[in-house]
Amino acid sequence: MTTTKPTFIFVPGAWHCTTKFEPVTSQLEALGYPTKSVQLPCFGAEPPLSDFQPDVAAIRQEIEKTVDDGEDVVLFMHSYGGIVGVSLLDMLQGIPLPWFIVSEDKTKVDPDCPEDIFYNDMEEVAIKETIAGLKHHSYQTFYSKLTYPAYKDIPVTYIKCALDKAVPPEGQQQMIDVSGVDVVVEDMETSHSPFLSKPDLVIAALRRSAGESF
Repeated sequence: MTTTKPTFIFVPGAWHCTTKFEPVTSQLEALGYPTKSVQLPCFGAEPPLSDFQPDVAAIRQEIEKTVDDGEDVVLFMHSYGGIVGVSLLDMLQGIPLPWFIVSEDKTKVDPDCPEDIFYNDMEEVAIKETIAGLKHHSYQTFYSKLTYPAYKDIPVTYIKCALDKAVPPEGQQQMIDVSGVDVVVEDMETSHSPFLSKPDLVIAALRRSAGESF
């Protein structure tokens, strides 16, 4: 069995850039874990993407490169970055989430009140800094469907956020249930963005997912 620590690859959700993972990645690297991040093509895309295939390709490329270099991978996917099995809009029966602000041509979507939806357990200064870095998301990506549910073939950990207003706990549980696999659930009293508000909890969960006992 290898004693080399795996490489963590981080994939952001909609509207967010990879720098928002730094509270977690910097500490993981200090613990000896290599980290990489994938900036999704959907982030502020002009013109907006028509589906999520460019995002899928970007994630696949980074994973394949890392594996080809002989490294094991733990993939951390946040929110949109880890949509499970079916399209988000299918799960919602075609009805956009109430906090979606969708452009008239239905190509772009922005979040309404992100300070409350995403960051309701963070300090005001940090919230303002984070919101300043948001960019529009390509709305049609939410209609895309997975062709290969890779989560069925690998161990899965889900960070379940009790204070999440973007995807409330019952919605999170629905995603866990429809996955059809045994999921290790890490319960946290956090908002939708625990890597920003409670990075130490996320780091501990990631270390456990990598096989550490402490």
